[in-house]
Amino acid sequence: MGRSDGSLEKARRLRGLPEQPLQQACLDDFRQECNQVRPHEALGMKTPASRWRPSTPAYDPTPAPRQYPEGAEVRQLDPRGRLWIENRQWQVAGPLAGQHVPLTPLDRRSLVSFPNTLIRELDPARQASTSVEPCPIGPAGKQV
Repeated sequence: MGRSDGSLEKARRLRGLPEQPLQQACLDDFRQECNQVRPHEALGMKTPASRWRPSTPAYDPTPAPRQYPEGAEVRQLDPRGRLWIENRQWQVAGPLAGQHVPLTPLDRRSLVSFPNTLIRELDPARQASTSVEPCPIGPAGKQV
């Protein structure tokens, strides 16, 4: 848990910067105070530690291999999030650089997903690439 409101910098200025061997102990003391002792207005005057809950599902260090749609060709994006199809370079998604993505053929186009969410449609015949926005789903699974 941490804060980004400048309280660490304020505490450092008030307390002074300790010698190198004591810096980690000072940071540990600040974290303890900030998360366990001091209430926060944004949390209804509760401490962050009192509001913290482990996330679900639990972290799995060895997840099962991804399942891809039948007929999909799995390709790895380059370090810039691109791939080559039919002698043309296509920008798919920079943040997914190096990831494996399935290309599912649909007519003359390719649908790119990650992991199971459609993110881009590539159309080599028209030389077009279309970003696909997720469809917002409201209560009871109805489109909004």
